[in-house]
Amino acid sequence: MVHFLHMQQSIERYEDLRLEQGGANATVNREIALLKQAFNLGRKATPPKVTTLLSFPERLAENNKRKGFIGDGSYPKLTGGASELWFRALLEMATTYAWRKSELINLQCRQVDVVGETIRLDGDETKSGEPREVAMNATIKLLLRELTRGKKPDEYVFTRENGRRVRDFRGTRAAACIAAGLGTMVCRSCQKPVDGEKCECGARGKALKYVGQLFHDLRRTGARNLRIAGVSEGVIMEIGGWSTRSVFECYNIKSKSDSVDALKKLDQNRAVTLEKIELERQQEEHEERNPTFEFSTNTVPIDVAASGFGKSGKVN
Repeated sequence: MVHFLHMQQSIERYEDLRLEQGGANATVNREIALLKQAFNLGRKATPPKVTTLLSFPERLAENNKRKGFIGDGSYPKLTGGASELWFRALLEMATTYAWRKSELINLQCRQVDVVGETIRLDGDETKSGEPREVAMNATIKLLLRELTRGKKPDEYVFTRENGRRVRDFRGTRAAACIAAGLGTMVCRSCQKPVDGEKCECGARGKALKYVGQLFHDLRRTGARNLRIAGVSEGVIMEIGGWSTRSVFECYNIKSKSDSVDALKKLDQNRAVTLEKIELERQQEEHEERNPTFEFSTNTVPIDVAASGFGKSGKVN
C-alpha cells in the first residue's frame, strides 16, 4: 500500500514538473494517459504484472480551439516559394480538401484516377475509419498527373526528386513560410528572432526553432475557404473527414474580414429596410392629405396625345 501511495505521489510530482517546464496541458494529459495504459496492460497480462490500479490525477483542462489559417493574400506568397512539385501539390490539396497531413503523404497512385478526375481515401487511412472520395479541379489534376507519371499503382504519390517517399518535410515547410513572411527562426536560449543560420548569441542548428504558420493551418484554411464558397457544412465535414460537428466547429475559422463582410451585408439590408419604411410613411402622409388621390410608387407613362397636352405643356 505504501509502495502504491509513493507511485501516485511520483505521478503527481511528474505532472507538476512537466507544467513548470512549459509542457502544454494536452501534452501532459497524453503522457499520463500513456502511463495509465501501461498499467492496464500490465493488469491484463498473464500472469498479471499489476494487481492494483493506481488512482491517476484528473485530466487537465485543454484548449483545443484551432486558430491559425492562411489568408488569401499570403497563400500566393507561400506557393510562390514552393520550388518542388510535391510540396506545391501538398499545399494545393491541403487547402482545397482540408485533409490531414497523414492522409496526404500516405496517398498511393492506385487511389488517384486522373482520367476519372477523382481521388479516393481508403477507410484504414482516415482518422474516422470512413472512406472518402473527392473530385479534382483543374489545378490538382495537372499536379497529380505529373506526380503519378511513370509510377506503379502501389507507389506513393508524394516523392522527392530522388524517388524517396516524403515523410518529414518540416524543413521545407519552414523555409517556405519564412520566405513568405509567415514564420521565423527563434533562438531557444535568448528567444530572439534569428535572421540567417546563426543567432547573435552564437546559437545555431538545433539550438534554433521555427515559430510561425503550421501545415495543419492549411486544414483550417481549407475548411474556411469551402465555407466562404457557400458549400454546406455537411458537405465540408464529409470532404474534410470530420465525424462530429463539435470537432468541425474548432476548424470553422472566421476572420476579421468575414465579420466586416457580414456587417456590410447587414448595413445594406438595414438601408433597404429603412428606405422601404420611409417610402411607406410618405405614401401614408400623401394619402391623408389627398384621400381621393391614389399614390403609387410606380411611374405610369402618360399618353401625351390622349391627354390633350402638347409637347410644350399647353392645351391643344
